[in-house]
Amino acid sequence: MLKIQKNIFAGAVLCALLSLSACKTPRDVVYFQDVTAPTSVVLEAKQIRIKPLDKLNIIVNARDPQVTDGLNLPFVSRYFGQGGTNSASSQAVVVYTVSETGYVN
Repeated sequence: MLKIQKNIFAGAVLCALLSLSACKTPRDVVYFQDVTAPTSVVLEAKQIRIKPLDKLNIIVNARDPQVTDGLNLPFVSRYFGQGGTNSASSQAVVVYTVSETGYVN
């Protein structure tokens, strides 16, 4: 019985030593070996053009949300199924449509 306890203790000590030494990560790993120097990309700004029949989502922000409540359109929920906790639902944003003359309805 004493020999089994010594073997169990020796196995536990061996496992502890292996677990402490086996998980060390190297400190000097080079992740991007093929990059020679930092590079930057300059993007050209494009002008946005709104055309007739475009759909726009217009959101007005302010520090006080009560100020913009009348200006922002609400989210519309669409429900599928019979209702209850198992029914699926999706939300759609209500949008403004640009008229043929270029005005927002």
